Amino acid sequence: DAERDLAKKARLLAMLRDDCGGRVMSDAELGGLDGVDGRGLALAIGGHVLDVSKSVYLYGPKAPRAMYAGRKITRAAALRKADAETVAREDDTDDFTQAQLLELRERVEFYLLKFPKIALLESWIQKHGAPFGAASGPQARPSED
Repeated sequence: DAERDLAKKARLLAMLRDDCGGRVMSDAELGGLDGVDGRGLALAIGGHVLDVSKSVYLYGPKAPRAMYAGRKITRAAALRKADAETVAREDDTDDFTQAQLLELRERVEFYLLKFPKIALLESWIQKHGAPFGAASGPQARPSED
């Protein structure tokens, strides 16, 4: 178990730091990856653009989470809400509490370990400097217990 946990942590750290060979995707490019016309299926969370094509049954057209396809889902994923208003707020985390930032960290880690990272999201990088969880940018501060 300890070896598996170490390997998982190493893989996650590599994914957090991966700059995808410098590939940066615009919001418009991401919007085109909604699975409707066959160009692909992706979503972005915390500035990480992920290929969710292998889960078309969840994110594809008419699927339960189709509203996430081709979108920035940072807020919705962190709050675990899939209503239209929350999804529409995309990457808005300015009002997040420490607990919500910690939940965002968990959701980013979950998605990174499940789906291949294909790019960084230009709008997030312009605002924060780095994807969530990487060396800079908004971060959940460690607990001071």
